[in-house]
Amino acid sequence: MAKPQTDKLRQFSVQGALNATTGVAGGWDNQTRQTVEISSGSTRHIPLNDTTHIVMLQPTVDTQFSFTVAETDIVANDDLHISAGVLTSIVVPRGLGNTINLNFISVGAAGTMKVVEV
Repeated sequence: MAKPQTDKLRQFSVQGALNATTGVAGGWDNQTRQTVEISSGSTRHIPLNDTTHIVMLQPTVDTQFSFTVAETDIVANDDLHISAGVLTSIVVPRGLGNTINLNFISVGAAGTMKVVEV
């Protein structure tokens, strides 16, 4: 019999259970600018550092993204969207597993994305 979801949450601190951070958990790892492939191209996959709790993303083109434990292609109608030119800060879903991949592809034309791991 599966344990209720509340039992899973009891193993974390308040911040962990809420998927929040106190701002001191990570470093600052500014990645080399990444190519965002055209929407008919290949999904890019970046394995994130084990200590990364937040990613900051700033694409030059509208971009779809996801977090997965295996390299997974973007699903156009299902995955999340970041607008071009907007700096977006996202908490990494560490509950997925040890190795987390950031997957992304353009909604239209090719471009670039700045990625900072915190």
